[in-house]
Amino acid sequence: SVSIITIGELHPRVWRSIKDLISDLRGLSYSVNAVEGSLEVGNSGHRIVVGAADDRNRKDLQKTGWKMETPLSPEHFELTARPGVIFALGGDSRGAVYAISELRRRTALKGSLPAELSVRYKPAFSVRRWSTAVSYNFGAPWDERAHLSHRFSYIKSEILPRASDYGVSSIELNGRPGDGWDIDWMIGFEKYPELAALFPAGERHQRLLVVGDLARAAHDNLLELLVWSHELHLPAGFTDLYPQVKGKDYPVCLSNDFLKRFIREKYLEFFSTAPSVDGLVISVNESGQFSLLTDAGCKCDRCMLMTQRDRLSTVLGEVITVASQLRKQIVLRTFQSSFIHNLDGHPELDTVRKAYAGLPKNVQIMSKYCPLDFYGGEIADEPLIGAFPNPHLVEFSLDVEWQGRTFAPVLTPENFRRRVAHAIEKKCVGIVARVDFLFPSMEPEPIFSHPNDFNARFMGELLWDPDANIDESLLHWCTLRYGPQAGLLIAPALRKTEEITQKTFFALGQTVINYHNMIAAVSVCDNNLWGHALSKWDPAKAELSKSFFEPSADLIAQCMAEKRRALDLATEALREIHSTRGKLPEIEYQRLRYMFEKLKPSAGSLSSPQTDCFFSAKTGFAADCYVRSRPRTSSIPFSGGASSAAQSH
Repeated sequence: SVSIITIGELHPRVWRSIKDLISDLRGLSYSVNAVEGSLEVGNSGHRIVVGAADDRNRKDLQKTGWKMETPLSPEHFELTARPGVIFALGGDSRGAVYAISELRRRTALKGSLPAELSVRYKPAFSVRRWSTAVSYNFGAPWDERAHLSHRFSYIKSEILPRASDYGVSSIELNGRPGDGWDIDWMIGFEKYPELAALFPAGERHQRLLVVGDLARAAHDNLLELLVWSHELHLPAGFTDLYPQVKGKDYPVCLSNDFLKRFIREKYLEFFSTAPSVDGLVISVNESGQFSLLTDAGCKCDRCMLMTQRDRLSTVLGEVITVASQLRKQIVLRTFQSSFIHNLDGHPELDTVRKAYAGLPKNVQIMSKYCPLDFYGGEIADEPLIGAFPNPHLVEFSLDVEWQGRTFAPVLTPENFRRRVAHAIEKKCVGIVARVDFLFPSMEPEPIFSHPNDFNARFMGELLWDPDANIDESLLHWCTLRYGPQAGLLIAPALRKTEEITQKTFFALGQTVINYHNMIAAVSVCDNNLWGHALSKWDPAKAELSKSFFEPSADLIAQCMAEKRRALDLATEALREIHSTRGKLPEIEYQRLRYMFEKLKPSAGSLSSPQTDCFFSAKTGFAADCYVRSRPRTSSIPFSGGASSAAQSH
């Protein structure tokens, strides 16, 4: 029998974890009961002690046999097991949840409670965040609450409860105005009756209540909630209703006091109705209306005296002021685009550096792990990471945006581990990991039901142990997901998917023939050679970037060798999946077989001939290329992807 002894006051989220532990143990035929308060050492049966190891509970913990003299800091946790007793303790309720989650995983792997164990964990990053999307599929912003309520219900049931079990401490809602998410889609503009009259009475207020409800649900799971907004986004018809804000040769005058007040008051309205939201993430350069990093701006006398930094700071200053007054977190995101025909640099980098200089100390900065969207393992690290004195966060995608998403298994632990090590080297304080991309045609299923769930699990481990062993972690994950017999065979196949997809979707590290997970138009391929040139951020790649414009036979041969390597690995991985038949449920086997079958033609009959034809056409040998590389099987979209007009963010 097992007695679970709780020490001290525990958050309700800890009790939910305890109930999950009890369910697991009963599934392993343990008889379990829970006892509040201390139990003397001499009591019979197996004991699991759960609580916060702080000074208030020291005496009660010592009565249960706990011998550690040093209290745990907030969020830290320990697992100690010796004959007859296990201590699952945290420095606070969050730490206790993490301790129980780790105990559950270890027990599930072994099939019984550990007999001997002594480990202490502390987070490598103070900010450990998941980012989840709120978007309306390629349409105009939703015009009622049905979509929002549906999406938030999913977040409540599928994302919030999981986050703490993956070692995560906060959640952010991401999205762009054109896809249906911005503060402007929430508020009712109470101080601006002309604007308010454009919306059904009370409808916007209800939206804010739904957002506030989600924030409270996050707090119930010991998580903070932040929401995205954008440096400057104005409701349709704003400048017609308030012509005093119009600029000279620009839609608005950034030095206009009315505009500044409007920006300030819309955030005050947001937080007055949804005070439980913990902060804002301002995705700069992505509002769809203005790009203050690059726009020339208004030509009035006052605005003409402004630098690029002044224009951005004028707008951001209003948001930062409100967040600071209300003691809300404020994060500025360094989103960049790269469309200019320049192989030797990226001018927006200097603009961002200047614009973000001298920010208040409470402002955090967030950058993607690489300069553009979420690309593969060979593009350089984002140069802005660690470039400012402000606390810096690094943003990841757990189902990589240009490398397959959930159309196929795409496990990228090597890339994650290297980028996390870089974040530590640059003294970053946090990691933000996107768990989804809310366009069904670009992400067919959530990662949690998919092999890419390993990306979430391994990233969670890296947030606590940056040196986590990839192969050991993958084998553990496969054992828990598919069972010990099948898991041993599936792990090597999944391990190969990082190299398979890197060599399928990229040409010597650069995107060339694809747009997201689809074959691109020739004009897009040509633009990729400029916009995605690796030399913009890595001067050592200068000759490679130039060579793509006039590819030599040797360059084409190198690219084809990559594709053959991807095809060989995909063929081998598919054989490994075939060997699992009869060792796991048939439906699971067929699902894995189907996923891996898509990797093989994506590398062989699609990526290889298309890459060959594109580069050969640039040398004038398109006809010969067609005969040489004509696929023997029918072509399919990369990993089953469908064409789409979605833009990355």
